[in-house]
Amino acid sequence: STYASHFNHIHLSACWSALGHQARTAGPSWSDAHAEGLAELVQKTAQAASTCGEMRARQLANIAHGAAKIGLGRKCADDLLTTLSNSLQWQLGDCNAQELANVSWAFAKARHPDAELFEKLARAAESCLDTFNAQELANTAWAFAAAGHSDTRLFNALARAVEQRLNDF
Repeated sequence: STYASHFNHIHLSACWSALGHQARTAGPSWSDAHAEGLAELVQKTAQAASTCGEMRARQLANIAHGAAKIGLGRKCADDLLTTLSNSLQWQLGDCNAQELANVSWAFAKARHPDAELFEKLARAAESCLDTFNAQELANTAWAFAAAGHSDTRLFNALARAVEQRLNDF
């Protein structure tokens, strides 16, 4: 919190990414031990995501991915992911394969199955599945299944893409 006022969109993205790695290696109680600081960071990030015109798809995807890895408490996660979803929906066309897979994974992992976001993610992913690697295909398929978002068009396209890359799995 000492440096929070100096964080811009790039710092926030890097911070969430680093915290996601830290929480994963530290174990499940890490987020509970740091709940107060994380709540402040959620508030700062949500404010930046909703008001900062400079925050792009890459930063939003990194924040969502890091937040999902941390395993924030339900209220913090819902507040942040709702804000990220609103910002992301306008920028999905700018996402690359990794960002689309990471956003899908993050929202499914955090148990925040935003139907409108997943519908738009499906269309964005479907339009560029030829650029997805094996891990991105697998993560996207898992995310949509885990989120309970059954999208026949996307699953058919994923099946075709996987079939073309069977040797990569």
